[in-house]
Amino acid sequence: MVSLNISNKSIINYANSKYASPLNDFLLIGHCSLVISSASGFNEIPNSFGKAALIINVHHIGQTMGRRTILLPTLLSRNSKKFNAKVQHLYLCTYGPNCGSEIFEDLHVLHMPTSEEIFMAAKELEGMLPDIIPSFTMLQKKIRDNDVCPLLSNGLTRISDYYLIKHGYFFEK
Repeated sequence: MVSLNISNKSIINYANSKYASPLNDFLLIGHCSLVISSASGFNEIPNSFGKAALIINVHHIGQTMGRRTILLPTLLSRNSKKFNAKVQHLYLCTYGPNCGSEIFEDLHVLHMPTSEEIFMAAKELEGMLPDIIPSFTMLQKKIRDNDVCPLLSNGLTRISDYYLIKHGYFFEK
């Protein structure tokens, strides 16, 4: 969970404001160029509008199916078991949204996206603003095709290429 400390009076902390509502969510998304969001139901609104979206801290790695969507997943692990994206997916399917954290004492967050990774993914996302969406990079295609992320290989969503370069080991079989 990211906490925002907004002290600039000209910036509204929308999520915690009196203006936050489903109607205003749709109005904001409908009039923006791109969205940076956490993984939640809200992140499906940009997909409905065909907007470019960067989804941060998603632990289900690929359940979003937007053609203009880039993911920066949270990577989980256990001390007693080798984890990769497929194992993380299996834990999600077996144990639900908490991936078994209430059962396994050694389940922990291995990596959350850094500000540099978010910045680089946002730059990549800007390339999705024109009508023609860039093809998958070689690395993105390799990750999609090796079936290590079952949900990712079914849609047009991609994981940031920069993120895959840094954390590719997690997406290998």
